[in-house]
Amino acid sequence: MISFTSEHEIPVVGLSLNQPYDIMYMQEIPAYLASYTGQTGGQNVQSAIRSIFGEIPITGKLPVDISDKKWYDYLSKKSGIIRGYIPGI
Repeated sequence: MISFTSEHEIPVVGLSLNQPYDIMYMQEIPAYLASYTGQTGGQNVQSAIRSIFGEIPITGKLPVDISDKKWYDYLSKKSGIIRGYIPGI
């Protein structure tokens, strides 16, 4: 789907509601927003959508440094579902 939208110049914004590490699996998406409250479908989703459309400012940063990819080797991907653990957390 990402390659199709890119080929046809369709704008795409990735939205993560789970963990800041999710972006490591979405590197081909040109714009990515992370929003976390421990639940999906709540205020975080509404605020994220409003931010994407410019209704409210996007502020803040990821709560962790994802530039160190040591944890990445511990994750495995099966059937589109990420399973594993993050050492030290």
